[in-house]
Amino acid sequence: MKRIIATLIVLMIGLSVMARGSNLIGGSVGIVHPYKMAVTIAPHVLREFDNRWAVGIGAGFGFVCGGDEEKFAVIEPYGRFDIWNNGFVFFDVKAKACFGFNEKPLVSQIGFCPSLRFCLGNRWEISADVGLLGAASTIRKEWAFKLTGGDLNLLLAYRL
Repeated sequence: MKRIIATLIVLMIGLSVMARGSNLIGGSVGIVHPYKMAVTIAPHVLREFDNRWAVGIGAGFGFVCGGDEEKFAVIEPYGRFDIWNNGFVFFDVKAKACFGFNEKPLVSQIGFCPSLRFCLGNRWEISADVGLLGAASTIRKEWAFKLTGGDLNLLLAYRL
């Protein structure tokens, strides 16, 4: 499991260095609770195509809080579209997926979420994603429509 995550991180960094244009690297901390609360920690690589469009991926690990204390790996691909900005504050919509697994798939989510992003100078930015409008599955393999404001993901990124 650790080798897979390390390989994904090296691959993400290598692809972002090879690509021309605006690239960001960073890390996120997220709280997700489909039925139990889970905390995720993932490094991210983000590629901005222009002022409005960007794609990224995060790969890391998480753990379920509560009685189980189950650990799992996380892969989070996403696309970002800038709806409004004033040069400092950005309001984005992300189309994202989140897959958590250990020996078996645990939780999957796919959908849209609003994101509020702040530029901290020329190089740093911080963003917060709240909620999800989409579909989610659980350990029981049930897919259901999900509209929630309980999921929170904070991302700090550095522009290369």
